[in-house]
Amino acid sequence: MLNALTDACDANVGSTPVDLALMGKVEEIVKRLMSDFNHNFSIFLSLEQAFLEFLMQHRCQVGIVERRIAETQWRIFLLGRNWTNT
Repeated sequence: MLNALTDACDANVGSTPVDLALMGKVEEIVKRLMSDFNHNFSIFLSLEQAFLEFLMQHRCQVGIVERRIAETQWRIFLLGRNWTNT
């Protein structure tokens, strides 16, 4: 779980709403771990499962956003090309 949390934070500067949501989830997991851990290691398993589920959804959202950006850039390129050819 700690590796997954570290990977999620690596190079994340919180510059987009999606990045901020990810950082918020990391903070939530760390706070819960700090408050609920009382030599009960099962908390790691439950928090890891919850975080990995969130991370899968997050990556899916990022993929959708990246595809939309690429499609928009392509359309802008085509419009610019058509505009200069007329």
